[in-house]
Amino acid sequence: MTDQKNLQLRREKLVHRYMDALERGDIDALLAVLRRAERDPILEQMVLDVNDAYCNEQQALYSMVMSNHKEKPMFVSDLYPLRNRHSYRGYALSLVVATIAVLLFTGGLIYMNYRQNLSTGVWFQTAEDNKALFLRYNEEIWNKGNVASLGEFLTPDHVRHDNGVDISGHEALGQMVTGFRTAFPDLHFDIVSMAAEGDEVWAYSVGGGTHSGPMVLPDGTTVPPSGNKVDIRAMIRGRFESGKIAELWVEYDNLSPFQQIGVVPEVSTLATEAANKAIIQRLFDEAMNGGNLDIVEEVYAPTFKWYRPNTSFHVTYNVLGWIEDWFTQALAEGFPDHQFTLESLTAGGDKVVLHYSFIATRERDVTSPMGRVIPATGGEIKWEGVIVYRLEAGKIVEEWWYWDNPTIERIDLGAS
Repeated sequence: MTDQKNLQLRREKLVHRYMDALERGDIDALLAVLRRAERDPILEQMVLDVNDAYCNEQQALYSMVMSNHKEKPMFVSDLYPLRNRHSYRGYALSLVVATIAVLLFTGGLIYMNYRQNLSTGVWFQTAEDNKALFLRYNEEIWNKGNVASLGEFLTPDHVRHDNGVDISGHEALGQMVTGFRTAFPDLHFDIVSMAAEGDEVWAYSVGGGTHSGPMVLPDGTTVPPSGNKVDIRAMIRGRFESGKIAELWVEYDNLSPFQQIGVVPEVSTLATEAANKAIIQRLFDEAMNGGNLDIVEEVYAPTFKWYRPNTSFHVTYNVLGWIEDWFTQALAEGFPDHQFTLESLTAGGDKVVLHYSFIATRERDVTSPMGRVIPATGGEIKWEGVIVYRLEAGKIVEEWWYWDNPTIERIDLGAS
């Protein structure tokens, strides 16, 4: 308790010295006390109280400060109103000095708290600042196509993770934006909702455009203008560094735009949507996960077209060959512990869209859909994909595969 009292007495003396320095305009003495206050939160608050009271022309300043900190001041008898001790001019000068001291003290605290960030060049970017920058990025880059301004919004090493595909650098992203705006000249996105915390921003984007220009697909195929309106909805996560966007994660239904512009062929409907959906549900449950290969012969036409992933190239299979190549060799023998998870199942017209995720252990060598032998590693394998089935009279006659290209290519090449 004695130590605490002694400490408080030292604080009172320092505050008295600080007040005296204010009255005399002694900057060196002021700074000496301020340096002590940086290491003593209680003294810091006492000094702040003095500054506040002094700038507001309070009387008997020292007595008020001490009473706020539960100790009787030592020098109360020595105090008398400041107005009586100074001429108006001197008092005005003291107020100026006090104001300067307050600014120095506050600036010193900011510097002490943030000097590490200042030395590394980190910007003081708030969550609201990040949201505002993201909105400007959406407007200037995607809605206006001003790719020359990418450096204003993105860090030099920016990476966009686009449905599992990484797009690195300004040039690659600029090409992507230009390609979209060539195919859809009236492309426009609205950010309908946003959330931000720390260095991250989340946004829900709704937009699209009219397919009035050529669209070049990843495999080099050019899709001529269809004149169709395309609707695109995306969830976007952005990470910020030094006041700019360092990374973006963009998730959207990349199949739907291709359907809307006619890349996935449109054919007449010969079965109801509900019936077609039930057929694919049965194939998923009993064959893909259950291993009942009799179901395969029931739901597939004797011959059907299988389109290679993310291309327009197709192979015509007979159902027995499909059972042998896919269900027997690829699944049952190659990944005996495989498990498909149904993410969603949607029917429209004569098509059913199956969104799935897959996980298995690479226990044995297996021949991939691309025809290469993938050696066993004993490691875990997983990916996510979409299969579009077209049915006629209750039988599958065509199917298109879309999946996580980078993952599958690494697996296909035996790299993982």
